Amino acid sequence: MQMKAMFAFAAAALIMSGGASACQDTVPKVAVHFAVGEQAPERVEAAITNPVEKLLADVPRRGDLYSSTSHGVVDIELHFDGGATERDLAAVKARLDGWRSDKGIDVISTRITLTTACLSKWPWSGEVRPGSMPRPTTP
Repeated sequence: MQMKAMFAFAAAALIMSGGASACQDTVPKVAVHFAVGEQAPERVEAAITNPVEKLLADVPRRGDLYSSTSHGVVDIELHFDGGATERDLAAVKARLDGWRSDKGIDVISTRITLTTACLSKWPWSGEVRPGSMPRPTTP
């Protein structure tokens, strides 16, 4: 039992440190959100997250890219050198314009925005959100 609690605490600390390091500034970034209906995260990652990350790999001025995949949802955060601009937003939109998954998953909706909010502040639909601590379960 104590081992489970220690593991849960360590996992929570790791999640929190990852979420905090991904967003220590408030410079503008481009956020991409895909809703794809209830699908297993592994399937969504293979059909949506991985191909989109490859598609956005060489966007000009792009710095770090963070993504999260859960049941039917993909959230991607793109950082740009000096902060994202309307031009960067347009470049991301142009890359994604007309993109369709070739793996049999239909995208219900796509939202691409210029924001200062961090990935950990988005409305997550998964059970564990970056920056949140899962509560240890008791027997």
